[in-house]
Amino acid sequence: MGNSILLGTISLNNMAGGLERNIVYLANYLVRTGKKVTLLSFDLPDANSFFDLDPNVEWVRAGASTPHSGINFSQRINLFYKMRSAILSNKVDQIICFSHGILARFLVASFGLGIHHICSERNSLTMYNFTSHRKWNVNFLLLSFMKIITVQFDEYKNDYPFWLRKKIVTVHNPIRNPKEYSDLSEKSILAVGRLTKQKRIDIILQAFALVVRAHPTWTLKIVGDGPLKSNLEKLAVSLGLDNNIKFFPSTHSVNAYYQNSTIFVTTSEWEGFPNALAEALSYGLLCIGFSKTSGVAQLLNEKRGIVVEGEVSSSNLASAITDAIGNQKQWGEFSKNAKSITRKYSTHNWQKTWMDVLNN
Repeated sequence: MGNSILLGTISLNNMAGGLERNIVYLANYLVRTGKKVTLLSFDLPDANSFFDLDPNVEWVRAGASTPHSGINFSQRINLFYKMRSAILSNKVDQIICFSHGILARFLVASFGLGIHHICSERNSLTMYNFTSHRKWNVNFLLLSFMKIITVQFDEYKNDYPFWLRKKIVTVHNPIRNPKEYSDLSEKSILAVGRLTKQKRIDIILQAFALVVRAHPTWTLKIVGDGPLKSNLEKLAVSLGLDNNIKFFPSTHSVNAYYQNSTIFVTTSEWEGFPNALAEALSYGLLCIGFSKTSGVAQLLNEKRGIVVEGEVSSSNLASAITDAIGNQKQWGEFSKNAKSITRKYSTHNWQKTWMDVLNN
């Protein structure tokens, strides 16, 4: 393993997602092991991390414009200059890119320096079934130049071409043991995540509108921020759910929502490692998700939760929630099995696997 490691991502600025949390966790962990760690993002200089970053991690904010926005030729040259300067000044010998979508930038910036590159994939490749981007793009092909590619579940390896599979290592996300569990006493359903199209929170609202007809004392809590928040709030009103739904912003104290909920639901189009679902399981919630969502069945199998077959739809979700509410005798077994997830996906195992990857 090298002594100077650079972690690269698009943006950290006030982002409360799983990618951002895990790149910060990894940066903080590597610093504690005595490594020199540089975190490089394409954020503007005034960007702030939602998650607490160890002060010993050097965060290089290399952006000249807002991340994901277009840049002209001179801005691109300046970006490469900043990236290469950070790599050279910190004597970086390993680069970990969080997602293959930024490989071209880092390969160009480090060209000729003999640096080992690792790509840490943060999404299942099923995402290409839901986006306008093509799977076989330049950055995807550049995976051939990686020393190692990490994915979050073994099943994801088969989605890659055969010549890449020998490079692929499974590195799960860490799940921490909560200090307190849910006692499953609240008539409350919880959803946590970025309020974007990918998460399909609209399906949860529509399903809850069906559930609440038979169970009017139940409530739905949605925790998260995102571009669709206003639209979702309007949808809740139009469905007549004003008194049964509450929206809450992203918070570091999300544990309180897990502790005071009974059912957790997820309806994402795709995932990498569903962090919110994993956290809900660790708190012992009764979790419901769809087999068609990558990563969900892997976490909910072994009777840790309820896997819904068929289309990701409001009617299928409503049926699953209604059945779960009506079968409270099963809650204890599901809750016990759910809590066991912290053993399989422990922080210790995550740390050990990353050390093995970096020492390869």
